[in-house]
Amino acid sequence: MTLSKPQPSGRGVEGLTNSLFMVIFLKKTILVRFMQITRSGEYGLRGLVFLAKQPPEKVTLVSEISREQNIPGTFLAKIFQRLSKAGLLRSIRGAKGGFALGKPACEINMKEIIEVLEGPIALNRCLLKKGECEEERICPLHPVWEEVQQHFLNILENVTMQDLVNRMTRNERKEVKTE
Repeated sequence: MTLSKPQPSGRGVEGLTNSLFMVIFLKKTILVRFMQITRSGEYGLRGLVFLAKQPPEKVTLVSEISREQNIPGTFLAKIFQRLSKAGLLRSIRGAKGGFALGKPACEINMKEIIEVLEGPIALNRCLLKKGECEEERICPLHPVWEEVQQHFLNILENVTMQDLVNRMTRNERKEVKTE
């Protein structure tokens, strides 16, 4: 079995079909391409984890998050605008303005963030909506794609920003112990 290196995916529906855990069988060779989250998705997740680690009442400037997370500030500001419109962040204007979580960290999951920034998550185009693929009823791969996608979505739905903060805290404790 040979595994290929993940390749950058395109944008839109065509990009989705070449993305998430796509397994292609070619002469006993299995090529696996993992879903590649765009920089928007990655930066959005990192930014929300950073905010989740702050005290709930703290309002944080984009410039601070940008500096701490090594994310371009103007790009992060655009990402945060989209997350604010979706209710995942609160945008506070004025001299003491900035951003805070729009709801508790334990109520914001990875799937929500990714879907706001990336659009619907689909393993293959046939899973975007019923009838997207003409072969859906007879294709032996379709039920496999559905099962893999459901497991993947369940994981993303069950990992909250609070879970990620807890993981970070455990990792930081491990680093301190090993020093």
